[in-house]
Amino acid sequence: MQGVRGQLAKSFAMNVDGGDRRVAVIGEASLVESGNGDILGHAAAGIQQAFNDAHSGQIVHGHDGSGTGRQLCNGHARGEPAWGGDLADDLSTFLALDGASHIAALIVEPMTGSAGVFASPQGYLQRLREITRAHGILLIFDEVITGFGRLGHAFAAERYGVVPDMITFAKGVTSGAAPLGGVLVREHIHEAFMQGPEHVPELAHGFTYSGHPLGVAAANAALDLYRDEGLFERARSLEPVFADAVHGLKGFPRVVDIRSIGLAAGIDLAPIDGAPGLRGARALDAAFFDEDLVIRVVGDTLVLAPALVVSEALIAAIVGKVAHFLQGLR
Repeated sequence: MQGVRGQLAKSFAMNVDGGDRRVAVIGEASLVESGNGDILGHAAAGIQQAFNDAHSGQIVHGHDGSGTGRQLCNGHARGEPAWGGDLADDLSTFLALDGASHIAALIVEPMTGSAGVFASPQGYLQRLREITRAHGILLIFDEVITGFGRLGHAFAAERYGVVPDMITFAKGVTSGAAPLGGVLVREHIHEAFMQGPEHVPELAHGFTYSGHPLGVAAANAALDLYRDEGLFERARSLEPVFADAVHGLKGFPRVVDIRSIGLAAGIDLAPIDGAPGLRGARALDAAFFDEDLVIRVVGDTLVLAPALVVSEALIAAIVGKVAHFLQGLR
């Protein structure tokens, strides 16, 4: 998926902007050094080098305008944090220092899920849209995690009232039943690729199993269920119930922070001195083997992301199981 969107952005810039002037795709890591899926997260890990290396011809740059102190300002956040929207202006600073002429696109996750559930601050995505539009830079939303109901809408772009130029998606499009992913593009991008000879492929990019009928069938079935059972609306209505439940763990042993948005939550545990990630690993074992509970762990952060069909009673049961193993966690 990262390759598709990177090639689309770069090819589009070359097609409509002349030559190969715009060659860089920036990964905006928002509040933490992660985001845009594990692959791009690793690519963006050398965050500060992007500013010194912007003309090197690399396809992906990472930008992180944060730091631990900024994360602490949004501790125990429910939904979009009130603080931090101005971090988007770091992009303006970057562009003022280095120029925008070589940049084809900015990629951002509306909610950074893989790093432990960090929601974009209020006004952050809207400001990124303003800046990118002003400089002729494509805005790409990575909605592999947020797409198809996780934040109570088909896409997070709807939640925030922001129209990006591209949206990448996967996971929820089939409810995880079969592998499938895709890229949505605005009409002007599509048209930029429709100008060549009819016998030439518009976008010479593909995978061995692109368009596989099994994945497409699973997607059609999942999309029907989302619509017929009102699951996006259900997730939206359950967001405050879920938030009340998970934030009820505040003050439990070793819990240092809790963040929630939509039907997703990150619970930070105090790390064991000299052994980062060990407490998280113990929590994973306790959840699975002692509580019959499947969770995700990122270092010492627990990630809860229940299915969209979850009930209020099941939310209470899930958080109750977490509370139980936290009491005995070493």
